[in-house]
Amino acid sequence: IMGRYSEANDVSAFCVPPMLGAVPLFDLVLVIVARLLAGRPVYHGSPDHFALRLRDHGVEARRIAWGAGAVGVLVIAAAVGSTFVGDAGALAVAAIFAMTNLPSVTVWAAAGTQLRRWLGAPGRLRAFNITMALLLVASLWPMLESLHG
Repeated sequence: IMGRYSEANDVSAFCVPPMLGAVPLFDLVLVIVARLLAGRPVYHGSPDHFALRLRDHGVEARRIAWGAGAVGVLVIAAAVGSTFVGDAGALAVAAIFAMTNLPSVTVWAAAGTQLRRWLGAPGRLRAFNITMALLLVASLWPMLESLHG
């Protein structure tokens, strides 16, 4: 990849490197901002890391690890994908990623905690799982229809 990730466009030369480290960079920025807002020195340890915050809100460690890994894979896939398109395409990938990522992460973090509490009742959990399974199957319908039509 050395010397090749920016052949298709100039934008990737600036977007790909930070995207490859998006999860740790996000954590770094979060920690610095949290410590500055709290009036603490940035170099002193504190439980401001996103994984510790999620754990304190009841999210299991393995879910945090899987979620952070999944986000990392998606960001890397977008970064690699941006290297195969022109400048406009790479800018579009970066813009779409930026516009959807922050609101999505914020909503899922807040809603996930509330949803976990709400799904604590076995009946609600069962109804939720059935609904999600039906929606998943329904999302396959267009693909299955195109195979037979």
